[in-house]
Amino acid sequence: MNVVRSDQKILAAVIAAMMCVGASAPTFAQAQQGGQPVPQAQKTEAQKKQDAEKAAKAKKEAAKAQAQQAQKQREAAAKQEKTKAQQQDRIQQAREQARAQQAEKDRAAAARQREKMQAQQQDRVQRARAQQAEKDRAVAAQRLQEQQAKIQAARAAAARAQALQQQTRQQQAAQQQQRRLSQREQQERINEQKQRIAQYQRRLDQQRDAARRLSQQLQAQHRMAQYRFQQQYFARLERQREALRTRRFDYDNDPYFYTAPIYRYSRGGVWYQANQYGADHMRQAVNTGYEEGFAAGRADREDRARYNYRDSFAYQDATYGYEGYYVSAEDYMYFFREGFRRGYEDGYYGRYRYGSNANGVFRLRDGELSLVLNLQSLH
Repeated sequence: MNVVRSDQKILAAVIAAMMCVGASAPTFAQAQQGGQPVPQAQKTEAQKKQDAEKAAKAKKEAAKAQAQQAQKQREAAAKQEKTKAQQQDRIQQAREQARAQQAEKDRAAAARQREKMQAQQQDRVQRARAQQAEKDRAVAAQRLQEQQAKIQAARAAAARAQALQQQTRQQQAAQQQQRRLSQREQQERINEQKQRIAQYQRRLDQQRDAARRLSQQLQAQHRMAQYRFQQQYFARLERQREALRTRRFDYDNDPYFYTAPIYRYSRGGVWYQANQYGADHMRQAVNTGYEEGFAAGRADREDRARYNYRDSFAYQDATYGYEGYYVSAEDYMYFFREGFRRGYEDGYYGRYRYGSNANGVFRLRDGELSLVLNLQSLH
């Protein structure tokens, strides 16, 4: 608006100048004639010419002024458009900034809401865990009570069974005292016993080479746990061999040699007889086999070897604990292997399905032991 008003003032000044020029024309004409009067026709022609020049000049200046005014108007319009564009940009930036601030506020609010929900969820989880832990403790306490009750009941049952077994043995011992073998039968049993000892000593000598070969094989297979077990087993076997070599047996006073058989048992489809001393030795064979089998199975589990109890030297030998007395080597080996097979399975799988371990004493459960021996009374 200021530019337009300035242009209007300029145009008014130009028009006023043209009017002044027209009014002073006669005086200028008079001056040109030296103060002499000019004919009216000449004055008119000169004045017209001068007026035309002035008019052209004034028109030219007016056009120039008008062009300047138009230029200024265009510049003013451009400036106004630029200002308007800048204002729109500022408005747009302000809007975007406001949206960004609002989005940031929304994100912060959403984050606070998430944190709140997470805190609530964690609180619920902790409460649930505390409740579950309390339930678990209650269940564990109840199970402990039940287990203790079962242990007490089992101990009581074992005590009763032991007492009954002791009573039975006493009765059987009394029966054995009533019936003794004849002198001929006693001598036959003594001779048989001496043959067993000689055969067993020769077998121990033969087992040395087999043990060495298997030890080399285990070392080559990097089965070090099984190798250590075999070395320990063979060392125990050597000590047993030395003890047997130096032992002096009193055949005349040992009740085994004059005690009549009171049991029968089956092995390989054939029935055999045994007295109380022989039966006890067969029980020992089963329990010893179970203990050795458990150790062998545990060693194979540590070596990550495949399940194979027949591959163990202890199973193949099956004479640890045998002293050549009371039962034949074949009977002892048979019952040793029956216990070994069950012990190997428990040791390999880390459980006690067939037997138990009471303070390092391994033995087969009474029910399983009776099933393996299958002793039947002759009376």
